[in-house]
Amino acid sequence: MVILTDTEFALVHHELDSDPPRPGKVMLGRIAGDSITFTPADVFESERTWASNIARLTDSRFLILYSAGENVEISNAIVAEVSDSGFSFGPKKPFHEARTWFRVASLTPTKCIIAFRDSINSSFGSAKIVEINGTDLTFGPVFVFHHGSTFVYDIAVIAEEEFIVFYEDGSNNDAGTAVMGQVSGNAISFGPKVVYKCGSYSAFGYSAVSNDKYLITYSDDDDSSFGKLLFGHPFPGGELIPLGIADFGLFSTSHVPVILHGVSSIHPNLETGKLYYALPDGGLTTATTTVRAGLAIPPYQLLVDIGR
Repeated sequence: MVILTDTEFALVHHELDSDPPRPGKVMLGRIAGDSITFTPADVFESERTWASNIARLTDSRFLILYSAGENVEISNAIVAEVSDSGFSFGPKKPFHEARTWFRVASLTPTKCIIAFRDSINSSFGSAKIVEINGTDLTFGPVFVFHHGSTFVYDIAVIAEEEFIVFYEDGSNNDAGTAVMGQVSGNAISFGPKVVYKCGSYSAFGYSAVSNDKYLITYSDDDDSSFGKLLFGHPFPGGELIPLGIADFGLFSTSHVPVILHGVSSIHPNLETGKLYYALPDGGLTTATTTVRAGLAIPPYQLLVDIGR
């Protein structure tokens, strides 16, 4: 799904019980007060369609990425445009010659970033630029951001030439990892990787607070599937650090406050008077890391002072 305007959004899906099976379809949702109505679904791909993701270009145009095919599966991109008469589509163009897992995000109305699991090249984490001219698509070369098994979760656009890829590192015990990318033309360079969750997790979510602040939520498989939250922002050079500490742990369907400055009272093992630092997975340590968390004060509390 992608939001187009304050009152319209586009929804891409496939139908399991249709004939032919699983064609790719898109519909427009309209919001009026507390009600939502949908237009009839239009088919953008008649073949068997699997994964899909979309990125907004303008109020009426968006880019669809999807994998499709019966015997030979290809990952394609196609421009869609909505008008009063319905949807129109440009020609589809492959961005990866195999079925894969991917995410797409818009940098500008004419340029998007694609991050994907390169199923042809050892499942490496890879990215490429796609430039849009009307309905014509031009893809840049592939750039690898992780030389290991990768499952891409999301892309956060920071600016027209900067973005963050959130992914699961299959070569590091499925650790939740983030890396910042910078774009120059159709070339991409990447900063250092940062682990935000050590060990397996699921139900990932990302939300931008502003251009330089973001929230990460996930279900921690190593801690009773509790819902966890990290609050962070990028530093120059591509480093990502947290901005605050969740006030308490809850399940993924709940809301939790985040302490930016003040006292956190959920640390029974802290040693009073010690300065604590943040670990990549959100834990605390007295060993020096790149991120200062705060000072331990009685009884078992942390005076939060996030910094470097």
